[in-house]
Amino acid sequence: MGQVCYRTFDPVADRKAVMELWNLCLKADPIDEATYDEKIIGDPNLDPAGCPIAEVDGKVVGFAISQVRRTPNDGRGYELDRGWITVFMVHPDHRKKGIGSALIQHCIDFIKSKDRYTIYVCGLTGSSPKYFFPGVDIKAYPEAIKLLEKHGFWTTHYAHHMERSLKDWNYPAEVAKIEEELKKEGITVQPLAKGEHLDLLEFLWHNFPGDWYRHVEIVMNQNPENYTRFFTAKQNGKIVGYCHIEDSHFGPFLVRYDLRSKNIGTVIFNRALERIKSNGHDKVWFGWADEPIPARFYRKQGMKEIRTYAMMRKGGLQGWHADS
Repeated sequence: MGQVCYRTFDPVADRKAVMELWNLCLKADPIDEATYDEKIIGDPNLDPAGCPIAEVDGKVVGFAISQVRRTPNDGRGYELDRGWITVFMVHPDHRKKGIGSALIQHCIDFIKSKDRYTIYVCGLTGSSPKYFFPGVDIKAYPEAIKLLEKHGFWTTHYAHHMERSLKDWNYPAEVAKIEEELKKEGITVQPLAKGEHLDLLEFLWHNFPGDWYRHVEIVMNQNPENYTRFFTAKQNGKIVGYCHIEDSHFGPFLVRYDLRSKNIGTVIFNRALERIKSNGHDKVWFGWADEPIPARFYRKQGMKEIRTYAMMRKGGLQGWHADS
């Protein structure tokens, strides 16, 4: 093997080489040009200084992205306590030669230099700038988990990509009964009405500020008719829960914390499934549900685990500081 050289990533000039390496290394999560352009070139938080490239004889054999926020997360600001390593990869022919460790160490040092004291790998619910996947797939990338552990990262919990078939699904009678009982308490579930997205944004600002607030803004800015992709739960006319659907995809999804024992989420979820099926789709899926409570809820709704991710971090609760 020739000498390994490390340099700073150029999002435009390295586009072809990085995409080829990505699709060779991350076969369970291939990237296309549209995703690259949106999530890498189009990421306002991307700082090339946090994205090392490894080359051997002029060929790109390793790549990683680490970042801190350069633009604020709605309702959470610049999140000055944290940084992210959203992806890293090494060509199969050049593994176990220290390249992966060098890339990760570069990312750690970059985030340290920005005075962040907790590093998340991939994503974090409500706080994941341009993430590609929620965590590290335990079956697809076990070696990545081991490498991260060597650098002091640990798994805080697991999350699951889940799906279920809708071919034989019908709106459950027991859910209809729950819905009738909720109506007696002034709680109803219905599609978002035109113009109500401002009320939804107000609900999110007070109950779950961050990426989900921004998501609603983006969806509505893309097309004002996209209000039809949302369902809401209201108590006496005030929004207390919501979900979003797009084709067969379900999520995000939220019910106000103090009302979560009333099965409002069960009704929202099943009304969303009813809409997804009526739109001609034969299955429903979502990106991830964290253990233990969200995943348990979805299992009760008949969802099956397709992929499991290790949600990993370094620092924070273990007392890691910027000078460690």
